[in-house]
This record gives sequence, C-alpha cells and structure tokens, in this order.
Amino acid sequence: MVTSHGTGTGHRAATVKGVQVAGKTGTAQWGPVRKRRNAAWFTGFAPADNPLYAFAAVIEGNPGESIAGGANAAPVIGSVLAGLLKDYKPPAPAKPGEEAAAEKAETPAPAAERDAGETGEFTEDLMNPDGAPEAAPESAGE
Repeated sequence: MVTSHGTGTGHRAATVKGVQVAGKTGTAQWGPVRKRRNAAWFTGFAPADNPLYAFAAVIEGNPGESIAGGANAAPVIGSVLAGLLKDYKPPAPAKPGEEAAAEKAETPAPAAERDAGETGEFTEDLMNPDGAPEAAPESAGE
C-alpha cells in the first residue's frame, strides 16, 4: 500500500500508468541534535505482479536538512521506472489450466537431474564446460 496512488508514502514512485510498484520507504537519523543528519530510502521491485527490476535509492541529507524516503527517494525511483517501463505491456493472463502447464514447462530440472546419466554420474561440468586447464609443466631441476 506504500505505493498506492495518493495515499502511501511511496506513491511518488508509482508513476507508470498500469504498473504496480512494490516498495518500502524509510528514514533514519543520526548524530547530535545540532548536527543531526537524515538518510532517506526507498526499496522494492516493479512490476509488482511480474518483477523485472529491483531497486534501492538512498539519499543522505545535509546536517539539519529534513528529508524522508517518500518525499525524496521515491521520486528518484519513480523517474527511473518511468523511463524503464514506459513501453511495458503486462503479460496476457493465462487461461485456466494453462498456468500450471506453462510453469512446469518453464521450470528447468535441477542440475543434478539434468546432468546425471543412468549411472548417476555427471557427464558435463556446468561450472567449467570446456574442461579444466592443464597443469603447468614442472620446471626441470627443481
């Protein structure tokens, strides 16, 4: 609800029509009262229902300056998201029964199941598919 248009502290980040932003604002203070400083932040992801981007913005205020996550950090994210998501088209909703089939088809098998043969031995080194480099020859006379 923090990004709800007009009501939440992070509503200034919800600048792209039709895109729900998920986020949380925050403000922290430190230092003695006469030199107190604030840090304001906004963090989250967008679009909320189909995340493409995760973000965090932190703004450090000058001594005595009053800043807040919703007023100062959320608009920065809103500006960035407006550029990133200006042509965003949400995915078409799945028809009943298609969602589970699509999810199963898109989910790759764990590496151990994918690469182990009938013997249970791995046939490919996923971390180094070209093989390990050969050891350097030992110098003569050592």
